[in-house]
Amino acid sequence: MFERLEDECAASSDSDEERPIRCGSCAVAVADESAVFGEGGRPAVSTFFNPSGELMEVVTVRTAPGLRPAGRPTSDFSWFPGTSWTVGACRGCGLQLGWWYRRTDGGEFAGLITERVRCG
Repeated sequence: MFERLEDECAASSDSDEERPIRCGSCAVAVADESAVFGEGGRPAVSTFFNPSGELMEVVTVRTAPGLRPAGRPTSDFSWFPGTSWTVGACRGCGLQLGWWYRRTDGGEFAGLITERVRCG
C-alpha cells in the first residue's frame, strides 16, 4: 500500500519542491512528504493489528498541520512504547486519518493510515 503512496508522491512533482500528503477524501494537505520518518527504530511505514483485529498500515510523520486530535489521549494498546495516542482527524472533513502520539518526554508525531491519504 505504501508503494502506492510513494508512487503518487514521485509522480506529483518533477521538481525538488515540497509534496503534500493529502486527505484521500477532501484533499486537504495533512502533512508533507519530507516529514516522514521512522519512530523508535521502526521503518517509516509499519503494519499493526488494532484491538478489533484489523490490519493497519501506518506511515509516521514528524508534523501534520492538517490533522487535529480528537478525543482523550490513552496509552492503552499503543503501537509505540512510551507513547499515548488520540484519534487524528482531518481538519477539512473530519475523517479519521490516523492518530496523534505523544511521547512521555513530551515530543509528538502522527501516524497516518496509508489507505486514507494520497500524495500531491
